[in-house]
Amino acid sequence: MLAYLRVVEFDDDEALLRIINRPSRYLGKVFVAEITKIAKQHGCSLLKAIDKGAGRFSKPYMGTRSKQFSRLIWALKDDRKSLSPGEMVAATRDLTDYDAYITSDEVEGDPDNSRVQNLDELQNAADGFKTLREFLTFVESMQIKGAAAANQNGTKDRVELLTLHRAKGLEWDTVFIIGVSDGLLPHKRAESLEEERRLLYVGITRSRNRLYLGVLSLYQGRALQPSRFLGEAGIKEVAGVLEGT
Repeated sequence: MLAYLRVVEFDDDEALLRIINRPSRYLGKVFVAEITKIAKQHGCSLLKAIDKGAGRFSKPYMGTRSKQFSRLIWALKDDRKSLSPGEMVAATRDLTDYDAYITSDEVEGDPDNSRVQNLDELQNAADGFKTLREFLTFVESMQIKGAAAANQNGTKDRVELLTLHRAKGLEWDTVFIIGVSDGLLPHKRAESLEEERRLLYVGITRSRNRLYLGVLSLYQGRALQPSRFLGEAGIKEVAGVLEGT
């Protein structure tokens, strides 16, 4: 999603190569080689090379599908003039049907809403900025700081962030589970309370020594209560601290 926004704001070539087939448009290595050649010939971005290559690609379908992609990006460029950064994320999700794309590999009966929730969070975060460029510049600075910290610390002393689904079968000395609140766990759109209860059990049992459960009282402007599962497990809140056996 960030790559889409970078193409819209900066005509970023590297970002374009990340999204040209996300969702799939069957524009593979041959197409990339052809637009790269055109870009070098004209000294332009890959996005503009797509437009310059119209009618000249080696396969007819390349022209059709790349034209659809180009129209999408130029439409978003026009939207940028009137939409906030958060609205730009929403528009990109809508025009690309991105939510359906990132959840297309989910196993039926075992949904993982975390990827869509991550996009929701990205959209909310973007709305804290006045312009798309300001938002993307901030994101890039955070990525640089994160990479620098990882290089300095090496691989031994670090925090791993995973969804409860991805944590299955793994263990750590210390585990933090955040958002153990009604509306998040169980999720407000959950189809099965039993499945949500099982997910929390999976998370709790990933810890060898220490387990921390974080309860949110406010989320996206909405008041929340501690998860009903905590009471079922004999865990209660005392002076802002969860206590139980």
